[in-house]
Amino acid sequence: MARRARRELARKLDWHDEYDGPPTDLPYEYSFVKLYCFSRQQLEVPRVRAQYAAVVLWMDLSGSEEGKQHDNARSRFSGFAQAYFEETEAKRLYVVDFTKLKNEFLAETATHRLSKVTKKILKVLTKFNPYASTLIAVGPAACIAVKLVCQSDLMDERFDRVVLVRPKLPQSGVWFRYERQEKLRTALAICAETEERIDFVASQDFVLQACDAGRVHRVRLDEGDDEKDSALVSWLGAQDGYFDCEETATVYPPQEYDVYDEIYMNEIIFVMDKYSKQFTQKFFNYGDGEEYEEYSDEEEESGEEEEENGEEDGEQGG
Repeated sequence: MARRARRELARKLDWHDEYDGPPTDLPYEYSFVKLYCFSRQQLEVPRVRAQYAAVVLWMDLSGSEEGKQHDNARSRFSGFAQAYFEETEAKRLYVVDFTKLKNEFLAETATHRLSKVTKKILKVLTKFNPYASTLIAVGPAACIAVKLVCQSDLMDERFDRVVLVRPKLPQSGVWFRYERQEKLRTALAICAETEERIDFVASQDFVLQACDAGRVHRVRLDEGDDEKDSALVSWLGAQDGYFDCEETATVYPPQEYDVYDEIYMNEIIFVMDKYSKQFTQKFFNYGDGEEYEEYSDEEEESGEEEEENGEEDGEQGG
């Protein structure tokens, strides 16, 4: 993006109301990969770095044309976020949605190099700046997660573990080639509903060649529990380490948090700060998914009149 276009985008986002969701006329490159944040905070605050974050890689292949992209992501992961927050100390769950790149997915799996899909996801994750985090890949996103940590030293350094949830792998093995001498520092977890499926994934070349056998974990999922994945959430909660919460958040300046029972959804957009010349985060709120009726001035006035009449009746009765 040209310098003038970046300045115009930053100006537009500064004037846009964060509670109305992101602007609809963003440049086309912002539509390929979406980064969502699920939390109990209505409007999140930017992080200096995403420490101990749980990041989900997801591509929607349901074929559903109903609703918008963020609505589909909300319906898929709000239940999982709820269970994750209840089981652990975490207060945030991040989802990288690359559904708009599904037409490029076959081309991505035809080479072991980082291609169009993985490069765009890598650009978003680099700006997101994760540290000591967990990368969770759902379904066909498994090979994307593996390519990222195998072909990018930065991703292997920043993620402590990669979790493959019901992985769907390409039939051809050309998508993977491991060219390092040492094994990955990232641990691997294979999550599936049957032991046979777990054994099949564990026998693949990317596990045998790239992963330390002592750091490959097996997680048996419950059948029909793909919304909350209780077994996966329990396993994540039992792992050593910290979670993305107020005590570990790298926010400057420190801020107080208003935590609600509802699960709110924000979209994160990265823009270049005009002073520091560094990428900063802008949060735009999609709410908690509930539709609220507008409370008109007439209804408010009638409510006040009823309240006053009630007080008068009470005084007369006394």
